[in-house]
Amino acid sequence: MLSQCFILYVKNKCIHVISIEISFIVNEW
Repeated sequence: MLSQCFILYVKNKCIHVISIEISFIVNEW
């Protein structure tokens, strides 16, 4: 159960970072 929560947390963090990267790239254009 705890590991599932951790995996979800990591996935959300990755998605968050990717969205920040994308918005940064879009702003650079």
